[in-house]
Amino acid sequence: FMRGQNLAIQVFQDKMENECMTLVANAKAAKAKDNYELAATYLASILPDVSCYTDAQKLLKEIEDHRCAISLGKAKGAWSNMNAVGAAKYLSEISTDSNCAKDAESLNNEIRKKLKEDADKEWALAYEKYNREQVMKEKNQEHGMDMDHRNMDYKENQGFELEKRSIDAARAIGVAFGENQPPPAEINWIDNRY
Repeated sequence: FMRGQNLAIQVFQDKMENECMTLVANAKAAKAKDNYELAATYLASILPDVSCYTDAQKLLKEIEDHRCAISLGKAKGAWSNMNAVGAAKYLSEISTDSNCAKDAESLNNEIRKKLKEDADKEWALAYEKYNREQVMKEKNQEHGMDMDHRNMDYKENQGFELEKRSIDAARAIGVAFGENQPPPAEINWIDNRY
């Protein structure tokens, strides 16, 4: 029984070693076909107590670095088209412990700086526009008040004369109208009786 138990442990260990080599081979084949998700899935089930565990971890690191390079390339491509949202999406796929994490962080900082500069410019432009509109409103109000003062001054200085001329013109029209009326017809009231 004890020999059977020891043999069962050895058989299980051999089975795990065999499966590990098969999984590593399958992962390498999937990696060669650019199917990195499948390759990572094969490698994820390998336990640390088998001899090919270090090979599996090394291959997993290569896959992670390759995925990182692909995501970084996509992020750079999106950013070259000024697509900050797309670049951020691809940058979020990059692990912080991968080989290209520093490059990803650098690109992220570049994008953040550019977006902040653009936001600051937009704010400054909006403020300048608002400021100009306020200055124009104030100038229009000042101009309107100036015109009102001028009209009042004009009316005070010239208004009396204009009113006098207006009254004189109306009188002249009335007199001329009255002078040009035909004389009234004489009616004999006595002859027209019934």
